[in-house]
Amino acid sequence: MNTATLPASISFRTETTETTEAKDTCLARLRELIMDADLLPNSHHLVGTLAHRLDVDERAFVSATMRLEEEGFLTREPRGGFWVNCLSPAEVTDAFRQVSTLEARAAFVAALHSPSSVGMAALDDSVLRMEDALYRRDLDQWAQANQYFHRSIVQCSGHTGLIDAARQLSEPIHRARMLALRLGPLPTDATKNYGRVVRAIHRGLATDARDIHLASWRSAADRMVTLLEANRLHSWSA
Repeated sequence: MNTATLPASISFRTETTETTEAKDTCLARLRELIMDADLLPNSHHLVGTLAHRLDVDERAFVSATMRLEEEGFLTREPRGGFWVNCLSPAEVTDAFRQVSTLEARAAFVAALHSPSSVGMAALDDSVLRMEDALYRRDLDQWAQANQYFHRSIVQCSGHTGLIDAARQLSEPIHRARMLALRLGPLPTDATKNYGRVVRAIHRGLATDARDIHLASWRSAADRMVTLLEANRLHSWSA
């Protein structure tokens, strides 16, 4: 066996691992930027400029754009740039409709069957965190608490089917929520409504919990569509 070839072989495997890790890192960071609305729909970006800003390898970044184009998040162009794909009002409305139905049902079931003290503590805590973040105008913290609230309200139902269905719709809803946070008014009314829903669940008022939550979702969907159209984020402007 020629041991002189071993260092090169080991080096090759290390470089391959590092390259894979770099690609995975770029993919995660770019997807996060789009999902958190740091890169807005219908916005254009140069690969080299954005890769430099994020301090990542440009070749790995190109690989990430290829993957996200396949997933429908962006559209690449030959000049070394890409457009972040638009959000369709119809798709947003449909996703909001589905999630609103699921969560309203979950709120009804939770109020009807009295969630565990742990489940109710999670809901109470999420609302308090949203109120605190709103007071401090910390939108990122509000978004985290809001995501926790929506996950908790479905889990409080104890209904596996509702939990699984809501999880599948979490990605498009998250992107729309973050866009509304970046471009819309402070979510004061939404936060108040979440508190009303939780109080209704505490009191076992199943119909109230369902109806308040459903109305809140419908209002959010209307605001989201208005926001998309007002900022021309629903169609190509290039």
